[in-house]
Amino acid sequence: MGTCFLLLSALTSSAQVMEEDFFFTTAMSRFFGLEEALRSSLTVGQEYDDNIRLESKEFRQGSWKALFIPSLALDFSGERTSLLLNYRPTLTYYYEGEDDLDTDHTAGLKFYHSFSPRYWVRIDNLFLRKETPQDIRRPAIPQERNADYNFNLVHSAVGSQATEKIVWQVEYANWRFNYDESMMKRYFNRTSNVGEAGSRYQFNPNLRLNCSYIYRHTDYDQANTDYQSHIFRLGFDYRVVRGVSARLWGGYQSRHYRTGQNLTGPYVEFNIVVDPHDDLRLRFAYWHRIEDTYKITHRGVWENGVEFSARYTLLPKVNLTLDYLGIFLYYPSSTDSSGEVSSSNETFWRLSTGVEFQVLEKTALTLGYRRTDNSSDSPGASYHRNQVYFQASQSF
Repeated sequence: MGTCFLLLSALTSSAQVMEEDFFFTTAMSRFFGLEEALRSSLTVGQEYDDNIRLESKEFRQGSWKALFIPSLALDFSGERTSLLLNYRPTLTYYYEGEDDLDTDHTAGLKFYHSFSPRYWVRIDNLFLRKETPQDIRRPAIPQERNADYNFNLVHSAVGSQATEKIVWQVEYANWRFNYDESMMKRYFNRTSNVGEAGSRYQFNPNLRLNCSYIYRHTDYDQANTDYQSHIFRLGFDYRVVRGVSARLWGGYQSRHYRTGQNLTGPYVEFNIVVDPHDDLRLRFAYWHRIEDTYKITHRGVWENGVEFSARYTLLPKVNLTLDYLGIFLYYPSSTDSSGEVSSSNETFWRLSTGVEFQVLEKTALTLGYRRTDNSSDSPGASYHRNQVYFQASQSF
């Protein structure tokens, strides 16, 4: 099970495009991540947020918040079959502001079955309910950052260890977004169908070659912004030396909108992980791809992304963390309020740092700071945010 799970995660990560808000991307990463162990836990915390509704400078409002995050996990694992269930609500109480309480929900199911050592199937379902205003790592209007929605993902994969060195896998995913407010329903309710076929070849113990094709069709309920996209790519995973590994994807991508706009160009994705010793882990990633803004005035957008993370064990029970995410976007064409068509830019970045204390084997304390900044050519879209938080977690 362990070997196949690692392989499945490696092949499926590309199809799970991280295109939504902070809550969405965190839940998706946790659900599909290699290091995520579904276990029951309880987290409580206090946080000060100086821009709770993610508004521009003149409308900013700050508040202290109390967080209560229980997590229930059930693991039914056998020799060839496993079933994991998880439910995680997040309750956020505001000491100031119009709304006293926001509640987000995450519910997941992960099923895996190995027909034989060579053939396996995997079925996943993830449901999210978002109420808390969230940073969105793509261009967004302020109303969208505050909008409540339901999201459901159904994902399935079939794979085979064809030979000692060759593995193939075919995937299908269905994404569904449903917003609460009528205006948001009109422009943002949508369904995406995503398919991916991939293979890898273990050339030698240090080098693995990969190839993949991804197709996505997104259909909006009412807005006339349906599109289909294609990504053809080749890549490799290479262990440079002990403690240093790299992954590179390169290829071609295209996106075709019902409105007539087409975007085509190169696809690039690169990341490197450095573990110089047991106490320090570094990761750097870069990507260049086409993303969608889900806005009527802006269609496709070129996205360049940079991500860096560091984790250092200062003492046996004390870890320091540092994370940076930068999204740099360029619209080849956009429509402003006067109807003129021109190019525009948008930059989003988030910097987080924290100290984690492992008080007991299953008890941890975290003190952290997060800074978010969005600079946009679109009127009213720019904002910044500072958060300071303290959390205590108990696993069971």
